[in-house]
Amino acid sequence: MRMPGWNGLETAMEIRKYDEKAEIIFITAFSDRSIGEIIEQAGQNVGYHCKPYAPEEIIQLATKAVTDYNKLRNLEKLIESISSIGLNKQQLDSLLKNILDQLANSVETDVALMGKLHDDFSYEQILSIGALDNKINTAELITKVKSIQLEKDSVIQVDELF
Repeated sequence: MRMPGWNGLETAMEIRKYDEKAEIIFITAFSDRSIGEIIEQAGQNVGYHCKPYAPEEIIQLATKAVTDYNKLRNLEKLIESISSIGLNKQQLDSLLKNILDQLANSVETDVALMGKLHDDFSYEQILSIGALDNKINTAELITKVKSIQLEKDSVIQVDELF
């Protein structure tokens, strides 16, 4: 957090001007800001790690951040590519089911959900994998999505809901 010139938070805010989805990890021995203030200004997708630390810990944090970032970018590219393909509803449903299966495998889960949140915040389930009725609280999901600043046509990953 403390650096000559811009501090870590100022640096993060400059990075956000170019890429709001960049994974940022703060490593500090001391900060003049609370974690809540850092998240409020730098965004939800930040990590925070205090010194002392083992170098292997930082390597693992960075490796995971890069992997997560690449997964999200690849998913966005795939969705963009698919949106330009002309398919009938049955073909599109089959393709989306396959994509959701692949995504669930990629993030190592047996439960996944694809849905649409309408302007009035009513929820429409499109596809699902696994036993969602017992595991996902859709009211909590809608509340979490409402609290996130979403850009048009953006893809997000919501933390666990059960």
